Amino acid sequence: MNEHEKINFLKNIRLMRNIPEPYLKEIAAGFELREFWAGLAIIRNVDAVDTDNNLYVIVSGQVNIKISSPVPIDLLDLKPGQHFGEFALIDGLGRSAD
Repeated sequence: MNEHEKINFLKNIRLMRNIPEPYLKEIAAGFELREFWAGLAIIRNVDAVDTDNNLYVIVSGQVNIKISSPVPIDLLDLKPGQHFGEFALIDGLGRSAD
């Protein structure tokens, strides 16, 4: 994804719709495209000392958000253009779900 494609993609994310383009350019510069295999955990809510304060945006595929302890509970499925991780990014308190 080139810089222009990243900026256009970010503009379509509800969380970022009102961010001015100069700031979107800065965000796009730090935007890292990562690929994950189906069925594998991207992040886990192992403990409150989670240092992964990243915002994840789904580009393709689907992500299942769940709480895994004490009994696994599926919360929702995310599709392209949706995101997760914004709470850990904003408050720095670690993950609230898996």
